[in-house]
Amino acid sequence: MKKIKLLAALLALTIGLAGCGGSSKGGSPASSTSKNKLDGDGMTAPSTQEQEYEEPEDVTYMRLLAGEDEYRACVLYLGGSYEVTTDVQKVLDSQTDLRNLWGFVYDIPQDHWVVAPDGGCDLYCIFPQEAQATLFVYETSLTDDAENPLQRGKQLYYSEDGQPILLLCNISDIAPNTEVELYPSTGEELVFSPFLSGENGHVVEAEGVCDFTIYPEGDDWETDTSPWSLEGNWLETGRDTDEGYFDTDPADADRMCFLPTDADTEGSQLPLTASYITSYPELNVEEADLFYQEGTPEVPFRSNQEWYATFTGEDGSRYAVTLEDEDTLALKFYLDGGESYLSLVNTVYFARQEAMG
Repeated sequence: MKKIKLLAALLALTIGLAGCGGSSKGGSPASSTSKNKLDGDGMTAPSTQEQEYEEPEDVTYMRLLAGEDEYRACVLYLGGSYEVTTDVQKVLDSQTDLRNLWGFVYDIPQDHWVVAPDGGCDLYCIFPQEAQATLFVYETSLTDDAENPLQRGKQLYYSEDGQPILLLCNISDIAPNTEVELYPSTGEELVFSPFLSGENGHVVEAEGVCDFTIYPEGDDWETDTSPWSLEGNWLETGRDTDEGYFDTDPADADRMCFLPTDADTEGSQLPLTASYITSYPELNVEEADLFYQEGTPEVPFRSNQEWYATFTGEDGSRYAVTLEDEDTLALKFYLDGGESYLSLVNTVYFARQEAMG
């Protein structure tokens, strides 16, 4: 119903709604804000410079739509960079279709740009549903505390003007590196960390946050390849590293083989075994069980996928694989025993072979 409302309301603006996170129904009132709002650490925070502001129609309508279902914040994922950067303008300029979708983000002034101290790969537009709300942004870091894994650091931004901000953050697929804290004039505070889901590449749902992102391929697109096309022999052709992409000498190439198995399989296990033969015997994997996974991995492949497959070596090393096209295979490595990929620089590409010597 919310999507129908948005499409009707914004038809003249040619924008749409991708979806919203978990709805929030308010709570205990928060203390009213003042010109010298205290932040979450009890410190007086300097306000951003006041200036004349005419709210874009897109923002007005999104506030209206979010308010109907009592969301307290609006978020747009605008795109990203394959390299960690602190250059917001560079990320904006690299998004080819963004100006047609959300042209107003190019007019957000630089004093409303926020960059994580270590830079980031993901660019978001964030603003409160209520124009009178107070907004803070903090840096965060990952800790060993299982109950509170994210530790709040220094304050990066503060405003009471309710205007949209651009937030460039997240250098890892493991954990976010910023936290947004929002105080509406009525209702309880809202705290969330913008982050992309490893399951589908969408903004992770957070209570009270409405995601208006228009995802390029929609929610129902399908790839032209399937896990069954993995069967056969594959020879390494190149590696994408932190120093760039390099072709592989056939004499030094790794090999992969996926063969059918007659063994009984259960759940997501595929009736294929995966073998990975490298120049390093300790990394070789022979006839590992292969498991189907839905969605997009934490670190995307060269193109988005609706599925990927995983297998585990005898030493516990974990791998993920998918098909970029019918004859191109991409292999990525998990952290030891972990659930997140190491990084984009560890991608190995293979080409389909008739046979392997």
